Order: sequence, then C-alpha cells, then structure tokens
Amino acid sequence: MKLLDIVVKESIIVQLKATTRDAAISELIDTLVTAGAVNEDQRDEFVKAVIRRENKGSTGFGHGVAVPHVKHTDIEKMYVAVGNSEDGIDFKALDREPVHSIMLLLSPEDQPENHLDAMEA
Repeated sequence: MKLLDIVVKESIIVQLKATTRDAAISELIDTLVTAGAVNEDQRDEFVKAVIRRENKGSTGFGHGVAVPHVKHTDIEKMYVAVGNSEDGIDFKALDREPVHSIMLLLSPEDQPENHLDAMEA
C-alpha cells in the first residue's frame, strides 16, 4: 500500500492552527469533511472516536510524529489527513517531545489488515 493512495490531498494542512491534541484532531477531521471524504453529520462521532482511541494510548510515536487513528463501522474507505505544526503539539509522545507531523487515519472496521498496512506506510 502506498500512503499517497489514501491521503486526501485537500486534507493536507501546511500549518495547523490548533495548539492542542484534541483541536488538531478536530481540525484534521474538518478538512476531511470539507473534502467530502467524511459526511458532516459524522464529524462529531469520528472526532470522539479518535480522541477515545488516543486516550487509551498515545499515537505519538516519537521523533515529532503522531498517527491518531480509528477503525469505525461508518467508514467505508480509508482516508488520511496530514497536518504540520511548526511549534509542535503535546501528544504525550513516547519520547515526550512535541509532535510536528500528524497523519490522521480513518479506516473501515472490517479491514484490520489494511489498517495495519496503512499504519506501516
């Protein structure tokens, strides 16, 4: 799987406005709504689902990168939104450093293999 195949080009944010983890997640999902990848009526549920997943364990892998993600029954196709933060955002990363690159992944619940492939990509 190629990451470029699932990144929504309209959902690439060169400089996030958000300064917190939850606000960054919301901002990235908002771009997926604007791009038509996610229905507006699903927005709040997906934000809550990603934050719930994040609260179980940080997706801040270290070296300035985080990959917040969720598998959900209402997602039919994998989508990735990308955001950058020059100042960095506290994602409670493993190395305790701020996160500068965020790749938010939404995956269908019934495709765990593809979800893992996307995470590796």
